[in-house]
Amino acid sequence: MKSEAFLIADFVSICEHKLTIVNTFDTIKSDTFPFIFRPFGVGYKLIADKREEGREYELTVLLRREGKTVFTGPPMKASFPKAKQNIRGGHIGALNLVGVTFEGLGTYIVELRTKQKIICQTELYVVKS
Repeated sequence: MKSEAFLIADFVSICEHKLTIVNTFDTIKSDTFPFIFRPFGVGYKLIADKREEGREYELTVLLRREGKTVFTGPPMKASFPKAKQNIRGGHIGALNLVGVTFEGLGTYIVELRTKQKIICQTELYVVKS
């Protein structure tokens, strides 16, 4: 499977098979550390390849800093329907996170993965305001 979209935003949701993403960002500013950041979300769209059609996967969102996992989101399921008329099966997902603590300045990696592999990742920068 591959990612067509993977974004950090103020809020994400799915309604009627549509992914809503509000206010994307890649930088957080703070004067004090550690701090608990306001709720934010991760939205994504995945496309299955032929061998993944009709299967279900368990996905997890991780927040990593300096190679160490500092936050693990709850497990989520992703299923990919069989392709119809050569249109590949897709899966959209949204996870809103609450209570994430940032310990210090630096680059954090937000990662979407199965147990076996990283599907996609993006950088989130924490800087001094």
